[in-house]
Amino acid sequence: MFAFIGTVRKVSDFAIFVKICSRRIYLSLTKRIVPSKDQISKEMKACIRGIIDNDFYFVLNKKTPELGAWFASKNLVIDLYYCLSILGLNPKITLDNKYYNSSAKKELIRHRIRIWRKNDIKTWFEEIGTNNPKIYKRYLKFIGPSPGGVET
Repeated sequence: MFAFIGTVRKVSDFAIFVKICSRRIYLSLTKRIVPSKDQISKEMKACIRGIIDNDFYFVLNKKTPELGAWFASKNLVIDLYYCLSILGLNPKITLDNKYYNSSAKKELIRHRIRIWRKNDIKTWFEEIGTNNPKIYKRYLKFIGPSPGGVET
């Protein structure tokens, strides 16, 4: 145990100033702000939609849908997990998955997020949607024809 002799002053929500003896140090703080469902704005949904449209895959495995992606950024996967959970989805994540990349000829670490419950896929499409024609076509194939024989 040690004694702290110095001064601490808040600079902003994400930084503090610490003076120990004659040393001055600025420390950057990171804090995760988890919004509620009401606080997820149209812009946040658009951001999530952009990530999904560009980086996610949507497949039907034995009539079971799967929407997922692999990322190098662990923080991105965790943030997406929180946001999708707040929207009522049940995403599953796999962190720190090692794999051998034959192009780079070295072992790398990746992180996965996926949604595979049928109701979650429908909720995702209603809450967030997609602008990706491939994902949209596969989603239409998944939901099948709507009543009256016309696909939505």
